[in-house]
Amino acid sequence: MPPALTAEQIKLIDRALTEVGDFGEVRLIVEKGRLRFIQRVTSEEVAVTTPRPAPTATFQPWRAGKP
Repeated sequence: MPPALTAEQIKLIDRALTEVGDFGEVRLIVEKGRLRFIQRVTSEEVAVTTPRPAPTATFQPWRAGKP
């Protein structure tokens, strides 16, 4: 059975999860069965995109077959 996390480690992980926000990651680096590092990866959204409607194609019979 792998060793359990200590109360202090759980607090550190919880704090890291709170700090990274919606676009981040928390990576737990385990070596030899022990928690060695807590790695925080944060990202920020820089451009807010609004979805554009899909283009609509209309059939024009008088142009059929013409470039």
